[in-house]
Amino acid sequence: MNEKNSTQKLKPIKQLETMYKEHWEHSRHCEKEMFWFTNIYVAIVTAIFYFIRNTGGSHQTDFGPILMLALYGLILSVFGFMIVIALSLGHHNYIMNIVTICYRWDVMEFYANPGKPVFLKRVFRYLYEITSALFGALLLFYVFRAWTFLAVFRGYLIWLLMLFAIIIIFAALEGLLYRRKWSKHVTERKDFVKTLRNDTGGIYRKEWDIWFKKPEYWKEITHNARARGII
Repeated sequence: MNEKNSTQKLKPIKQLETMYKEHWEHSRHCEKEMFWFTNIYVAIVTAIFYFIRNTGGSHQTDFGPILMLALYGLILSVFGFMIVIALSLGHHNYIMNIVTICYRWDVMEFYANPGKPVFLKRVFRYLYEITSALFGALLLFYVFRAWTFLAVFRGYLIWLLMLFAIIIIFAALEGLLYRRKWSKHVTERKDFVKTLRNDTGGIYRKEWDIWFKKPEYWKEITHNARARGII
């Protein structure tokens, strides 16, 4: 791919087209990995629920294996949530690199990315947040059933506690971990992509070595773009 006349002053990079293709391949791989892990996860969760359904209905049941499976399901769900976050940020990184290359080539018109009402990565995140909360509530439920001295507390209280556990776990994953800790990284990358798309005059391209040679150039470019009113 040849760079346009407006970018001829930039030093040509022979490997840039190869890097561009590899970034696309890696971004697709991030999406596929979410599906691969989720397929395995669904199979394991199905087996856990099948075992609980066939063994957990009797009061004479040994609840030890059920408690271990519920705990394992909770841990696996939290790991799934963390994997989705890691792959989502990885995907954003590759897209950011792709947009940077398109920006250098001055072909941003070929990277159209209209807004969508539903985002796949967000759906995966919600899936693991919800299942983590459900497994937490399930673990609490069987803890009550296993401890005979808690029998007096059974009834409406256990359902209230299960509901409370679902709300707490979901809020902890979505609110504390994602919103407060990780969402800013996604926002930074989205704002950078938006900056390059809106920079139709090529302000940063004209001073490539000044802006793009810094370790965290996307942060400084985005900050400067806000000051200029580009985003």
